[in-house]
Amino acid sequence: MSAQPARRENLKLPRNRGLPEGISLLRKFSARVKPGTLNLGLGKPEVDMPDSIRALAKTSLLDSKLDYTENAGDASIRNLLASQLAISSGKQIILSHGAQEALMAALVATLSPGDEVLIPDPGFLSYAPIIKTLGGKAVPYRLRKQSGAYVHDLLEIKKKLSTRTRAIIVSSPGNPTGCDLAPEEVRALLTLIDKKRIVILSDEVYGMLHFTRTYQPLACLDERIVSLNSFSKSHALTGWRIGFIACENVKLLQSCLIAHQYIATCASVPSQRLLGLLLSSALFKRIPSDYRVQYQSKLDLFRSESGETMRMKITLACGGFYLFPELPKKQKSMEFCEQLLDQQDVLTIPGSAFGKQGEGSIRLSLALPDKQIVKAAKLLSLYY
Repeated sequence: MSAQPARRENLKLPRNRGLPEGISLLRKFSARVKPGTLNLGLGKPEVDMPDSIRALAKTSLLDSKLDYTENAGDASIRNLLASQLAISSGKQIILSHGAQEALMAALVATLSPGDEVLIPDPGFLSYAPIIKTLGGKAVPYRLRKQSGAYVHDLLEIKKKLSTRTRAIIVSSPGNPTGCDLAPEEVRALLTLIDKKRIVILSDEVYGMLHFTRTYQPLACLDERIVSLNSFSKSHALTGWRIGFIACENVKLLQSCLIAHQYIATCASVPSQRLLGLLLSSALFKRIPSDYRVQYQSKLDLFRSESGETMRMKITLACGGFYLFPELPKKQKSMEFCEQLLDQQDVLTIPGSAFGKQGEGSIRLSLALPDKQIVKAAKLLSLYY
């Protein structure tokens, strides 16, 4: 009979006050999926992994050298990635455990306690908790609606800057809004922070899924920009946890590497090997190119199948597979999502999960078969 651990009543354990209570709202809703639920919740590609990549994955596991690589990742693979993405050198890249770890390492490298980071609102829900965990302060800046789409508002960003600002997070295409950041806006943002001790952290997880622009990391434009990316969405490698940090500033990248070293040692070696095989084949560019066409078609299909009233509430997305429609009659997003799940067995994510400015909207993940998208559009339109 195994020994039982001693129990302690009222045991008080330390807790990082930067972390939210419990799991994220997104995961709470996604946990309620049951067989038959129409799931427009958790954002992941429709296909778990293309068969073409699955074949490469089997080959990667047969590699006889699956020991640790150098902290930044296998140099030959980083060189291949640099060549594919027009980055100056593989030395300017760190392979990471996906974009989440890349973001954590970049923030560890950038922040001191009390420093401020500007984050988009609505924006990806991990930004603020990570910043708070590191003793920093997340300062939301409101995204602006323009011509039926969300855009980064440089005047709003300028208003939020302070002497404590150390970083600005931008994202294009953004999650959940599909917001854009055009090249001229990047240049204007760089002018805005000129001679300030501020870096731009560019979340580019959906960058290869932009509908109208060929992807190149923003880090290639200026050494004050750190690009953070992952192959989870662009190549359906969600479970492989492989991504990268790119930066042309040697000192800043070295700080990211030191943080990455203590967080993760190195990226998963089988995942690195798979990435190397992918980079050496035409699949690296073909797969996201195919996905771009598919996802744009799916977003267009949802709009066309929606009722006229709902269609007016849908903002345009510049890439990815999300829509972020406003709700009718200023309804609370949590209440609406609960009602939709209870009455129609359709799972959506409350906009409030993505920040104060997300209230009154919901996020729809449309990486689904077309038949389900049509059904979702018809059911949701009943509430408009």
